Amino acid sequence: MGGRDIPEPPHYYARLKKVNAKGAEVMVCVPRLQPLTPKEFQHAMQQPNVTVIDARSILHWVQSFPTS
Repeated sequence: MGGRDIPEPPHYYARLKKVNAKGAEVMVCVPRLQPLTPKEFQHAMQQPNVTVIDARSILHWVQSFPTS
């Protein structure tokens, strides 16, 4: 495998290299997010650069699948 076959690293690698070297900033107080209504969620999903993270526990995630 030649050097030309290696893809460019993602743009965030340089920042993560620094974070990994010195350690991440510690958040003393993590802000609590307010739940969105279905209408607010739908509106947010139509915005550019929105990422949804499913932060449910594995037990709640599994319960979302129909059983046979």
